[in-house]
Amino acid sequence: MRVKLLAPRQVSNVLRSVLQAILRLRSRYKLAACLLIVCALWLLSGLIASGTAKRDVISGLQKLPTIIRVEKLHAEDRELVIHLTGEVHASKFMDILSEVSGKVERVVAKSGSKVESGQVILEIEECGRVERLKQSEALLKQRQLERDASESLSSTGYRSEAQDNAALVALMAAAADLKRAQIELRNTRIRAPFSGILGKIVPQAGSFISGGQTIAQIASFDRLRVVSHVSEKSISKLRLHGPADVVLGSGEVLRGDIAFIGRIASPGTKTYTIEVLADNKSGVFVTEGMAASVRVPIGKFRTHKISSSSLSLDDTGAVGVKVLDNNTDFGITARDVKFDLRKMFEVRDKEISALGSGISSLFSSAGVDKLCGTATITRAVGDGFEIAAGRDGASPDNTLSAKNVVLATGSLPASLPGIDIDEVKILSSDGALSMDVPGKLLVIGGGAIGPEMSSVWSRLGAEVEYVAVGTEVNL
Repeated sequence: MRVKLLAPRQVSNVLRSVLQAILRLRSRYKLAACLLIVCALWLLSGLIASGTAKRDVISGLQKLPTIIRVEKLHAEDRELVIHLTGEVHASKFMDILSEVSGKVERVVAKSGSKVESGQVILEIEECGRVERLKQSEALLKQRQLERDASESLSSTGYRSEAQDNAALVALMAAAADLKRAQIELRNTRIRAPFSGILGKIVPQAGSFISGGQTIAQIASFDRLRVVSHVSEKSISKLRLHGPADVVLGSGEVLRGDIAFIGRIASPGTKTYTIEVLADNKSGVFVTEGMAASVRVPIGKFRTHKISSSSLSLDDTGAVGVKVLDNNTDFGITARDVKFDLRKMFEVRDKEISALGSGISSLFSSAGVDKLCGTATITRAVGDGFEIAAGRDGASPDNTLSAKNVVLATGSLPASLPGIDIDEVKILSSDGALSMDVPGKLLVIGGGAIGPEMSSVWSRLGAEVEYVAVGTEVNL
């Protein structure tokens, strides 16, 4: 767009005439005229600024490195590791139960605290249990005296054997009652079965608990049990008591060994359970059920280190290595690298043809009719459209109807004003894919195709200069 600029004196005369005309108008017309002038000046300022502003030009010249680099790889001993995900559990975990009934007299330990083995957690009222113990002790002494007297009389023949046995049974019953009274009194003090961390203590002082009721849970994290699941493909590679590392969420690594390998698969996941025992002597903070990673080494193997870009995956899921041999099927010779453009173009055209044939086959299998030509949406019919279609270069001879129409027009190369694309010296992106490697090449365009063309021909050996108008290149 071209904009004609007026001289300052001419602009002044024009503005003066406009202002005089506005002053002769009524007030409401004056306001409208002022708004119109402001809008016009604002629009003109944008045109003038766009015409005089300096446009940024991005231009670069770079010699890209060689497309193929040869490196000799040597086999190395590498330790292969299976990576698993597991859950951390305490090696010792127990529900502490009350063995007697009674009223809670005092809660000694605190929920969540660390306790030692045998430490009192909770006390239950004795409620006559001491007296019953003393009674059992006195009764045992009485039964012992009776038994001694019975033996003495039985030895002299003044007491029958049956009476002597009855005295023995009474003595044994008294001893059992004493033992029961001692245990019941001892169980009024609920103690920690081993050293560990207490969970929530459920009863409170003054509450009544029954025999068999859960008091609290206790867990020992000095040694961890990590449970994981292994696929049937990897289970045979593990060995019992083999080494394994446990990686906690904090990054701490604990050394351990495999303590259990399951032989029965889970019906839902078809995986096998394994357990890893790891020492936690350093006291790393862990919780019951937290997630952790397990690394299990399965041995050392001779391997080659290959870049991931050299790997491929086929339709069956098998991993392979990309190989460039010397059969020149793709127009590239691997030794003393050379490019045969004609051969490369043939491979390209063959692949394009195969893709086109594949799409046609998909159309046929899906029952899709393909009509090559031009089409025009003539009118709307109900909730759909009527379409006139015909072969290329012929008048429309088919009338189609459709509820939905997808317009996928693709794209065409854009040309610059005053420059004719002859596909010889000045080429579009289509022509650039069929020419010989030029000595020098100028690529114009800031879209995705411009950088692609620059990269391709530069790697093929051309000296490429890339030019784009704008403040940035959109890739």
